[in-house]
Amino acid sequence: MTIDSIMNKLQSEITRIWKMKPEETEARLYKAYLDKARTLAYLAQVAASIIEKHELEKRLDAIEKELEKLEERRSAA
Repeated sequence: MTIDSIMNKLQSEITRIWKMKPEETEARLYKAYLDKARTLAYLAQVAASIIEKHELEKRLDAIEKELEKLEERRSAA
């Protein structure tokens, strides 16, 4: 799962809801779509946060490894 895939899913749901006409749609169905959209938005926010933290964690790990290499070189010199 990537941010792009999350955004694509959200965009398709937003488009579906945008095209719906409340006056032409059964009230229960329209509410169900809106509830689904709210849930997707919440889950997308959570997923994006997790992905962002994971990316930062990977970058931090790479920096820590480079620092360890530098420390090893200094102590060897």
